[in-house]
Amino acid sequence: MHDLKSQIYMVVAMPMQFLWAPFEMAIVNIAVSLAVMMACIGFFGITPLAAMAPLVVGHAVLIYAGTRNPHLAATLRAAGKFHSRRLNISRVQCGAKFVP
Repeated sequence: MHDLKSQIYMVVAMPMQFLWAPFEMAIVNIAVSLAVMMACIGFFGITPLAAMAPLVVGHAVLIYAGTRNPHLAATLRAAGKFHSRRLNISRVQCGAKFVP
């Protein structure tokens, strides 16, 4: 096999981030946290600074999860597309055999 001499680009190796968190998850966190913040301000009269705590805590959790698995959003997106159990498996002595 030929030696690989091509470069690995950072765009491919590292997915897009928003303030050090996975991009899609950070945008969803901001949208949900802003809705909760407006509801808390409107219904309970909480000050806006205190109502921003879930936004900051949620983003900190996403940053931690994103450093553990940089491709977390793609992993979660791919996990929803597949069934947990395969239907075309036959019993064999050890392991699993896929039958067409």
